[in-house]
Amino acid sequence: MTKRHTIHSRARTAMVGIVTLTIVAGLVPETGAVDVAIPTEPRRPSPMQDHPAVTNVPEQHS
Repeated sequence: MTKRHTIHSRARTAMVGIVTLTIVAGLVPETGAVDVAIPTEPRRPSPMQDHPAVTNVPEQHS
């Protein structure tokens, strides 16, 4: 009984964690950290592609 309850509690905690990560990913889609934490979204392979102008600024000045 005790072991069965412990396994169920762990599974339930894992589900809550997954749901929380999914909600956070949905609320903050523009953060690069979310893409790193959740590699299942192939929208942005690298955070540098989000701001190509900012990346090219130092190259133009130099």
